[in-house]
Amino acid sequence: MRLLKNTMQKKLAYRYKSYIAIGSNIGNWRSNFNSALNLMNKFGHVKKVSRVYFTKPFGLTAQKYFHNAAFLFLTNLFFNELFIKMNAVEKLIKKNKLLENGPRRIDLDLIQFENLKVKNHLISIPHPSSHLRDFVIQPVLDLNPNFIDLKTQYTYKRLINNLEERFIIKKSRQTQDYQGFF
Repeated sequence: MRLLKNTMQKKLAYRYKSYIAIGSNIGNWRSNFNSALNLMNKFGHVKKVSRVYFTKPFGLTAQKYFHNAAFLFLTNLFFNELFIKMNAVEKLIKKNKLLENGPRRIDLDLIQFENLKVKNHLISIPHPSSHLRDFVIQPVLDLNPNFIDLKTQYTYKRLINNLEERFIIKKSRQTQDYQGFF
Protein backbone atom coordinates (compact mmCIF):
# COMPACT_ATOMS: atom_id res chain seq x y z
CA MET A 1 0.00 0.00 0.00
CA ARG A 2 2.83 2.41 0.88
CA LEU A 3 4.59 1.72 -2.45
CA LEU A 4 1.36 2.44 -4.36
CA LYS A 5 0.87 5.69 -2.43
CA ASN A 6 4.47 6.81 -3.12
CA THR A 7 4.08 5.96 -6.81
CA MET A 8 0.82 7.91 -7.03
CA GLN A 9 2.39 10.92 -5.32
CA LYS A 10 5.38 10.81 -7.67
CA LYS A 11 3.10 10.74 -10.73
CA LEU A 12 1.11 13.73 -9.51
CA ALA A 13 4.12 15.77 -8.45
CA TYR A 14 5.44 16.75 -11.90
CA ARG A 15 4.11 19.55 -14.09
CA TYR A 16 5.99 19.04 -17.35
CA LYS A 17 6.29 16.16 -19.80
CA SER A 18 9.10 15.80 -22.29
CA TYR A 19 10.46 13.28 -24.76
CA ILE A 20 14.22 12.81 -24.72
CA ALA A 21 16.36 10.78 -27.13
CA ILE A 22 19.38 8.91 -25.76
CA GLY A 23 22.26 7.37 -27.68
CA SER A 24 25.72 5.89 -27.21
CA ASN A 25 28.49 4.34 -29.29
CA ILE A 26 31.54 4.60 -26.99
CA GLY A 27 32.06 2.22 -24.09
CA ASN A 28 29.35 0.05 -22.58
CA TRP A 29 26.02 1.46 -23.82
CA ARG A 30 24.04 -0.28 -21.04
CA SER A 31 26.18 1.30 -18.36
CA ASN A 32 26.04 4.67 -20.13
CA PHE A 33 22.24 4.51 -20.43
CA ASN A 34 21.80 3.44 -16.81
CA SER A 35 24.08 6.20 -15.55
CA ALA A 36 22.23 8.83 -17.59
CA LEU A 37 18.75 7.66 -16.60
CA ASN A 38 19.67 7.36 -12.93
CA LEU A 39 21.09 10.89 -12.97
CA MET A 40 17.99 12.19 -14.77
CA ASN A 41 15.82 10.66 -12.03
CA LYS A 42 17.48 13.01 -9.54
CA PHE A 43 15.56 15.98 -10.96
CA GLY A 44 12.47 14.31 -12.37
CA HIS A 45 11.04 10.91 -13.20
CA VAL A 46 11.94 8.64 -16.13
CA LYS A 47 8.44 7.26 -16.63
CA LYS A 48 8.93 5.01 -19.62
CA VAL A 49 11.77 3.91 -21.90
CA SER A 50 11.42 2.76 -25.51
CA ARG A 51 12.97 -0.27 -27.08
CA VAL A 52 16.69 0.08 -27.78
CA TYR A 53 17.64 0.32 -31.45
CA PHE A 54 20.98 -0.63 -33.00
CA THR A 55 21.63 1.96 -35.70
CA LYS A 56 24.06 3.08 -38.36
CA PRO A 57 25.69 6.41 -37.53
CA PHE A 58 24.18 9.60 -38.93
CA GLY A 59 26.47 12.12 -40.60
CA LEU A 60 29.99 10.90 -39.84
CA THR A 61 29.75 7.28 -41.04
CA ALA A 62 33.31 6.19 -40.17
CA GLN A 63 32.49 5.27 -36.57
CA LYS A 64 30.92 2.48 -34.52
CA TYR A 65 27.19 1.86 -34.73
CA PHE A 66 24.95 3.39 -32.05
CA HIS A 67 22.43 2.17 -29.52
CA ASN A 68 19.50 4.59 -29.48
CA ALA A 69 16.31 4.87 -27.45
CA ALA A 70 13.97 7.54 -26.11
CA PHE A 71 12.32 8.11 -22.77
CA LEU A 72 9.31 9.93 -21.42
CA PHE A 73 10.47 12.29 -18.69
CA LEU A 74 8.38 14.11 -16.10
CA THR A 75 9.82 17.08 -14.23
CA ASN A 76 9.12 20.38 -12.54
CA LEU A 77 12.03 21.99 -14.35
CA PHE A 78 11.15 24.33 -17.20
CA PHE A 79 12.78 23.55 -20.57
CA ASN A 80 15.81 25.81 -20.09
CA GLU A 81 16.60 24.32 -16.66
CA LEU A 82 16.04 20.81 -18.01
CA PHE A 83 18.38 21.48 -20.93
CA ILE A 84 21.11 22.68 -18.55
CA LYS A 85 20.67 19.58 -16.35
CA MET A 86 20.81 17.29 -19.41
CA ASN A 87 24.10 18.92 -20.44
CA ALA A 88 25.41 18.40 -16.90
CA VAL A 89 24.48 14.69 -17.08
CA GLU A 90 26.35 14.37 -20.39
CA LYS A 91 29.37 16.09 -18.85
CA LEU A 92 29.33 13.81 -15.77
CA ILE A 93 29.28 10.72 -18.01
CA LYS A 94 32.02 12.29 -20.16
CA LYS A 95 30.07 12.63 -23.40
CA ASN A 96 33.41 12.73 -25.24
CA LYS A 97 31.99 14.29 -28.41
CA LEU A 98 34.83 15.76 -30.45
CA LEU A 99 33.16 16.06 -33.88
CA GLU A 100 29.67 17.06 -35.05
CA ASN A 101 27.63 13.81 -35.29
CA GLY A 102 30.75 12.00 -34.08
CA PRO A 103 31.25 9.20 -31.56
CA ARG A 104 30.04 9.79 -28.01
CA ARG A 105 29.65 7.95 -24.74
CA ILE A 106 26.22 9.50 -24.18
CA ASP A 107 23.98 11.85 -26.09
CA LEU A 108 20.77 13.34 -24.71
CA ASP A 109 18.52 15.35 -27.03
CA LEU A 110 15.38 17.16 -25.93
CA ILE A 111 12.95 16.19 -28.69
CA GLN A 112 9.83 17.86 -27.34
CA PHE A 113 8.87 19.70 -24.16
CA GLU A 114 5.12 19.91 -23.59
CA ASN A 115 3.76 21.68 -26.69
CA LEU A 116 6.33 24.47 -26.68
CA LYS A 117 8.09 25.87 -29.71
CA VAL A 118 11.33 27.62 -28.76
CA LYS A 119 14.33 28.73 -30.77
CA ASN A 120 17.19 30.69 -29.27
CA HIS A 121 20.99 30.65 -29.22
CA LEU A 122 21.03 27.62 -26.88
CA ILE A 123 18.16 25.36 -27.89
CA SER A 124 15.50 24.60 -30.48
CA ILE A 125 12.32 22.82 -29.40
CA PRO A 126 11.09 20.72 -31.03
CA HIS A 127 14.46 19.27 -31.95
CA PRO A 128 15.20 20.68 -35.43
CA SER A 129 16.01 17.41 -37.21
CA SER A 130 14.29 14.68 -35.18
CA HIS A 131 11.56 14.35 -37.81
CA LEU A 132 14.20 13.19 -40.33
CA ARG A 133 15.74 10.37 -38.28
CA ASP A 134 14.13 6.97 -37.82
CA PHE A 135 16.34 6.32 -34.77
CA VAL A 136 14.48 9.17 -33.03
CA ILE A 137 11.02 8.70 -34.55
CA GLN A 138 10.64 4.97 -33.86
CA PRO A 139 11.65 5.09 -30.17
CA VAL A 140 9.27 8.02 -29.59
CA LEU A 141 6.52 6.04 -31.34
CA ASP A 142 7.19 3.21 -28.88
CA LEU A 143 6.32 5.67 -26.11
CA ASN A 144 3.43 7.44 -27.84
CA PRO A 145 1.92 5.97 -31.04
CA ASN A 146 -0.01 9.22 -31.62
CA PHE A 147 2.97 11.57 -31.26
CA ILE A 148 2.71 14.72 -33.37
CA ASP A 149 5.81 16.58 -34.51
CA LEU A 150 5.25 20.25 -33.66
CA LYS A 151 7.63 21.39 -36.41
CA THR A 152 5.82 19.67 -39.29
CA GLN A 153 2.41 19.12 -37.61
CA TYR A 154 2.51 15.53 -38.92
CA THR A 155 2.27 12.38 -36.84
CA TYR A 156 5.48 10.46 -36.36
CA LYS A 157 3.68 7.49 -37.96
CA ARG A 158 3.29 9.47 -41.17
CA LEU A 159 6.83 10.85 -41.01
CA ILE A 160 8.49 7.46 -40.54
CA ASN A 161 6.63 6.04 -43.52
CA ASN A 162 7.96 8.84 -45.74
CA LEU A 163 11.63 8.79 -44.73
CA GLU A 164 14.11 8.46 -47.57
CA GLU A 165 17.04 7.24 -45.45
CA ARG A 166 16.91 4.56 -42.75
CA PHE A 167 19.46 4.00 -39.99
CA ILE A 168 17.86 1.34 -37.77
CA ILE A 169 19.48 -2.08 -38.15
CA LYS A 170 17.52 -3.91 -35.42
CA LYS A 171 15.43 -3.34 -32.31
CA SER A 172 15.72 -4.99 -28.93
CA ARG A 173 13.40 -5.62 -25.97
CA GLN A 174 9.89 -4.29 -25.42
CA THR A 175 9.09 -0.84 -24.07
CA GLN A 176 8.43 -0.76 -20.34
CA ASP A 177 8.63 1.37 -17.25
CA TYR A 178 12.22 2.16 -16.38
CA GLN A 179 13.56 0.30 -13.38
CA GLY A 180 17.30 0.31 -14.08
CA PHE A 181 17.26 -2.79 -16.26
CA PHE A 182 19.79 -2.01 -18.99
